[in-house]
Amino acid sequence: SLPCGSYKVTAWNHDTEHVLTNGYGTRDLVNATTQAYRSRGAFDTPKVVDSLYHGQTILDYPDYTTHANVENFILQSTEAEQKLILTPDSMVVTVDLSIGGVRGLAEVLEARGSINNVAGKRYIAKDNFTEDSVVVIFDCTCQPETNTVKARFYLFGLEPTEFPNLEHKIILYFWLTAGKVYIPLDVTSLIAKARATKVLNVHVEDLNIDLREYVSSSSGYEVTIDEWDNIHIGIDL
Repeated sequence: SLPCGSYKVTAWNHDTEHVLTNGYGTRDLVNATTQAYRSRGAFDTPKVVDSLYHGQTILDYPDYTTHANVENFILQSTEAEQKLILTPDSMVVTVDLSIGGVRGLAEVLEARGSINNVAGKRYIAKDNFTEDSVVVIFDCTCQPETNTVKARFYLFGLEPTEFPNLEHKIILYFWLTAGKVYIPLDVTSLIAKARATKVLNVHVEDLNIDLREYVSSSSGYEVTIDEWDNIHIGIDL
C-alpha cells in the first residue's frame, strides 16, 4: 500500500531484551545502544568499577542484533505485488572468554566481568559505524570441576570507529562466601589483532591462582560490602 517511487530501506530485529533504538527522525541517525547496567540477582554492581575505569559510562551488553539496508528499492506501479529482499548482517562482535587455572570456584556465589573502551552505540543504517567509549558488564559462569571461568557475550564494537587504538582491560569479579576479589586482564593487544573481525577470543590456559588465598573468614561479604581485594597478575595474552 506504499506510494510508488524510490525508497531507502533500513531494517533490524527487535526481539531483544537489552537493546534500545533511537533516532527515527533521520535515517542516518537511527542507532542501537543499551541501557545503563542494572544488577541482576542478589549482588549489586561492583562498587570498585567506577574507580577502576575512572567513572566511565557503564552499560549492559547487547543481545544478538542484525540489520539490513537497501539503498534504492523501486516500487513500481505496474506490478500488483513486489518482493523486497533483505539480507541481514550481524551488528555485534562475539566475545568468547575462557580463563583456566582458577581454583576455589566452588566457593564463588556470583561471578561477573567488565570490559572498557568498547563501543556503546552502533548506527543501524550504516555498514559499520560506532560511537561512545563505554564499559560493558557481562555475566560469567564458573566450572569448579575444571577450574575454569567462562563467558560469551556481544558488543556493538570493540572500539568506537573514530577512536581506535584504545587501551582495554577485562576485569573479573568474584563474590565468595568469605569475601570479594577482582582480577584485571589487559586485552589491548588481543583487541588490536581482532579489530577487523566479528569474534574476540580471550583464552588463558592456566592462570594458576586460588581465590581462597586472597580472602579470609574475617572479611565476609556481609561485613566488608564495599571492600574488594585485587589480584595483580602479569599475563601475556
